[in-house]
Amino acid sequence: MSGSQLYVEVDEDHEMKFRLIHKTKIYSQSKDGLKEIKASSLKPGETVDIDMQVSLDGAFEAVRVTVVPADAEPTAPETQK
Repeated sequence: MSGSQLYVEVDEDHEMKFRLIHKTKIYSQSKDGLKEIKASSLKPGETVDIDMQVSLDGAFEAVRVTVVPADAEPTAPETQK
């Protein structure tokens, strides 16, 4: 993370950059549910799920970032209808 930018490694050769905006909410997922956390609580190497939108200038904006525990089962991506 750098300022208002969140860099996410997709694989060893690629990363994506997301802009953190005023309505970005960041959560930590646990057995008890979701808990809102501060952006400064994010640590390098954590697995995250990101809900995003594209801004008018084409940048990706993170609307919701959820930190997924390392022992969580992977979820299937949602399909659009």
